Amino acid sequence: MQYTADSIERMGRPRKTHRDLPPYLYKRPDAGTYYYKHPVTKRKHSLGRDRAAAISVATRINALLAQQIADAETIAGDTGRVVYARAVEHFRQTVMPARHLKPKTVYEHGLRLDQITRHLGRHDCDSLTVRDFSQFLASVTKGQRARQAYRSLLVDIGRAACAEGWMDYNHAETTVAPKPKRQRARLTAAAFDLIRDSAPAWFAAVMDLDRYICLRESDLALLQFPRHDAQTMRVALVKSEDFDAGQFVARTHLEFQIDDTLRGLLAACRDDVLSPYVAHYEPRRRLARNRWQPWRQHHTQVSPDTLSRAFLEARDAAVRKARAGGNPEHIAALTWPGTPPTFHEMRALGAFEHEQRGMPVEQVQALLGHTEIETTKIYLNGHARTSTVVSLAAPGDNSTG
Repeated sequence: MQYTADSIERMGRPRKTHRDLPPYLYKRPDAGTYYYKHPVTKRKHSLGRDRAAAISVATRINALLAQQIADAETIAGDTGRVVYARAVEHFRQTVMPARHLKPKTVYEHGLRLDQITRHLGRHDCDSLTVRDFSQFLASVTKGQRARQAYRSLLVDIGRAACAEGWMDYNHAETTVAPKPKRQRARLTAAAFDLIRDSAPAWFAAVMDLDRYICLRESDLALLQFPRHDAQTMRVALVKSEDFDAGQFVARTHLEFQIDDTLRGLLAACRDDVLSPYVAHYEPRRRLARNRWQPWRQHHTQVSPDTLSRAFLEARDAAVRKARAGGNPEHIAALTWPGTPPTFHEMRALGAFEHEQRGMPVEQVQALLGHTEIETTKIYLNGHARTSTVVSLAAPGDNSTG
């Protein structure tokens, strides 16, 4: 049987007695007690012998059930209205699965969709205005990147709702798109050298190599030594979430020609520790194989997190060393206006240096594994420090002072 918002009050039941009681409230003649029979679950709930109290409880329960059913009808669109919550669920259940998103992305989208539903879900799709979406974006978070993520979802939900005929216009697209500024400072060549000098030997060699081949931490962690007589080195590019799950399905591959520079950098990564992996070290304590993480293939292999932490430790050690030594040039090189650089900034530094040596931007894009050249240009910007020559001499004055 289908229950509607007013069925609690309208729907009758055949009864010969207790006609003066609220719906679904009954009295046991033999025991003299009252009980409430839930209209959906059919469970019986004892309410005692007090008639007035039983009637009061049954009346309140019927009112609550009526409100819950009314809310369900609104969300489901049974009243002819289509509320925004239905559009959100349509996007979640229909659009998102077709995009084959990674589990982490699905989880993050789910949290944001829940927040959107809580704030906007009860509004009719066709009643939402630009002001509604703008106020939501302004109130939901102060972070520009988070607002950008929320706005992107709102735009996609609106497009799906327009395709279903639930909205005539996607007002979310009219809102101002946040433009988050890059907060992380660039890594300069001078800072790189100082950080490298404070790193352990195995990581210093890895830093030199990555400055040249510009790999992500996850790609570098999977990189194995090529054969001694190899002329090329094939690298699989894997996303970090795939790495964590131990699913090494490459999005694409890079084929490096092993020139003298690359051969020397690879040779510097070899040491007394026998390992097939370029980035490696001998752990203090070996774990049993059955306790290895899904990504681990060898006991000397390092994780992307290990590479990130090693960089941060070397960076912080370099800062402490510079401050203790009092060298103003070193202190200036290791002082950043925004968030200090991380391991990932070595990719940007290496890409910038390749471009300065004459590598075409399209080739830098291929090296970085970017699908959009605009992303590559972001990596290349912010490195060069320009200066303007200013002459203080008066016009016609050839004196050198």
